[in-house]
Amino acid sequence: MTTVASTTAPAGARAAIRSAPVRLALGLGAGLAADVAFDPHQRHVPLCPLHAVTGLWCPLCGGLRAADSLAHGRIVTALHENALFVTSLPLLFACWVYCLVQTSTGRGRPLPLARFVPLLMAIALAFTVVRNLPFVPGLRGA
Repeated sequence: MTTVASTTAPAGARAAIRSAPVRLALGLGAGLAADVAFDPHQRHVPLCPLHAVTGLWCPLCGGLRAADSLAHGRIVTALHENALFVTSLPLLFACWVYCLVQTSTGRGRPLPLARFVPLLMAIALAFTVVRNLPFVPGLRGA
């Protein structure tokens, strides 16, 4: 007689969990390919609602142009377009590798991201304030 612990996920659910980091990588790769093909430096990208209404740069403004600049190897340009996006990429990559290792070993433990949400929001708010100061033009999304 075999017993299965109640915490064990069905085989289909485990396979879906294991493939989640791979699906994320494929989706991001497709998004980056579309960004490069679209070339936000040459075409008009609609403004974000916050910038359209208030004229302020949000934490995500310039993210598409920064991703395009990184894809073309222009790191300094990418930092000028959205420094928060560029500097957060190594951390996001480390989280992705962690999830990949966790799911490939069968552990499937997610990152406890809920603990970091207040910190991430504070960083995004501080970046928004600093990038909208009149004497710090290098951090704007323009």
